[in-house]
Amino acid sequence: MAEVVYVLYKLYSVPRQEISSIIAPIFDEIEIEHKNVIKNALELYSSSSLDFVDCIICYRSKLLGEKIFSFDKKLNNKLRNI
Repeated sequence: MAEVVYVLYKLYSVPRQEISSIIAPIFDEIEIEHKNVIKNALELYSSSSLDFVDCIICYRSKLLGEKIFSFDKKLNNKLRNI
């Protein structure tokens, strides 16, 4: 999923806000572990400047209770506020 987001954004210049609406319909057709993490990560991605992988990390922390340790100040700030 991260690769799809990357390709849409970097190669095809699809705006962040549109990526979620493009990808969301795919969720009914494929099986993804922790779909709620990915759906929330897409929403965060569309409204922030974080990389999609960082958005996934944020929601894995919030929804799955995983502890995250990072030197990335921007990510740490978002983790505290999510």
